[in-house]
Amino acid sequence: MVEEFPLDVDLQLMLTELDSQTQEMSTLILHKKEMYLQHSRSITQQLAICNDLYLIQLQDHIFAALSRNQDQGQFDGRGGWSMFLTIIAQCLERLTKMIQNYLPDILQDEKYHMVFMRKKSNIGFTDSIKPYFAHLECLNRLFPILICASFLEINNEEIEEMVQKLDDQFPFWYDYDPGLSNFRRLLDTAKSTIYNSNTQTDQLGKLSTGVITAVSSLLFSSNSRNDSVINVSKNADIEFLKLMWNIPDKGLISNMMMFIKPLIHISKDFSIPYGDKAPIKCRVVSNDDIPFDLPGLPRKGQNRSFNIMLHFHGGGFVAGSSKSHEVYLRSWAKRSDFIIISVDYSLAPEAKYPVAHEQCFHVYRYLFEVLGLKPTTFVVAGDSAGGNLSLACTYYAILNDLRKPNALLLFYPAVDLRKTITASKVAFVADVLLPYYFLTICQTSFMGNIENDIYSSPILADIELLQKLEGIDIRILSAGLDPLLDDTVNFVRKLRDANIDYTHEWCKNVPHGFLNFGQLSVAEKGNLRVIEWLTEILSV
Repeated sequence: MVEEFPLDVDLQLMLTELDSQTQEMSTLILHKKEMYLQHSRSITQQLAICNDLYLIQLQDHIFAALSRNQDQGQFDGRGGWSMFLTIIAQCLERLTKMIQNYLPDILQDEKYHMVFMRKKSNIGFTDSIKPYFAHLECLNRLFPILICASFLEINNEEIEEMVQKLDDQFPFWYDYDPGLSNFRRLLDTAKSTIYNSNTQTDQLGKLSTGVITAVSSLLFSSNSRNDSVINVSKNADIEFLKLMWNIPDKGLISNMMMFIKPLIHISKDFSIPYGDKAPIKCRVVSNDDIPFDLPGLPRKGQNRSFNIMLHFHGGGFVAGSSKSHEVYLRSWAKRSDFIIISVDYSLAPEAKYPVAHEQCFHVYRYLFEVLGLKPTTFVVAGDSAGGNLSLACTYYAILNDLRKPNALLLFYPAVDLRKTITASKVAFVADVLLPYYFLTICQTSFMGNIENDIYSSPILADIELLQKLEGIDIRILSAGLDPLLDDTVNFVRKLRDANIDYTHEWCKNVPHGFLNFGQLSVAEKGNLRVIEWLTEILSV
């Protein structure tokens, strides 16, 4: 569900609610028969540890930090911290329900109770609650690093070293939603298959290893994860990342994607000349004839007014294409009155910063100064790395007296390419699509040792430049379970401090990149919201 991102989050209230949940679980166990208590001693001890860990320590550290920093605007609990507490609450809620489901049988007479404990409880009850204690243990390991990243004056190198030790974390929060659970298992299967196949030298070995791994991965229970899958994230390199993230563009998967993508009137490639360098590939997507000339694509139909969206795809600057993002671009073009031009900029590590940015700047300028386009409404949009390029192009237009976009649409944007550690990056260190190791690969491959500036990290823009965004309809859609969430929150705070109007909404319990998730309900809801935004922008 898409909802407005909260401006104020009462972490104290969240902690109070967590305390209530924990006390409910303790009450369910501790006031029951002594016999049951004997059988569940380890459970009650773990619940007590949970209570001490999450309530006492959280209150001590968070409240102290809030009292020191919140009034000075140095701490914002709306992002990673609020989602961290939400995940704890979800875990405790499921654990409570599991205990409640088994209590009616457990609390029968002594004779039946003994039979139950011997034949059923040891198998059913213990196995049912075990995963949730594993989840709490994951949260336990994350907690001190969240504290360091948020409140303590420790340099990034020290925190990064702590984060790298979280190499066996499990993104169990995906399993709290059936659709995301299946997506997680499918993606784990793909990762494991690609990784194992890529380490084989002979084709038969690649095929057999890939198939065996895929089958075994699909047979995992929803609450477990094979060691080989965990090792993939730790041992991945840039070539693996490219293979995995470019799956939608390759072979059979590419052909299958054609059945998911909506039918559209026009989806064609073209290239924009770029001096003595290789032309820049682009794609135009439209549900109607195009009333203006593009290189190699002469106009069709009568002259008419038109609206343009300039789109930049995501993929960590190392993968992705306009084609792989057609899964939502076609839907936007079909259900709004926009002609979409999506740019296939050069990818890292072959093309490091600022190559991709300069190509996108050139396309932006080319549309207006060479083609002379005069759209009624002009929108710049991008997801993830594409959100970074969208902001950078808007800055470029402002600083070079080009036409500013009427609207700027940013979807879980990568606004800070510095190697900063935030609460959300720690909380979702083991994300399926964008774990911490993948983030560092992208940053290193794209930036190398190049120093960040306002284009590579748009969050670095000063208040004077941000104030020049006035008049642009800025709309941001975030994902709640996203390592980049806090970067977006910090950027939005800068917009607020510069007195710039914006709309910030989020899909709370979805991961980074969800607009690309095809037919999953979270993708459909997010894309429907974007179409509503486009309709609203055109109505102004």
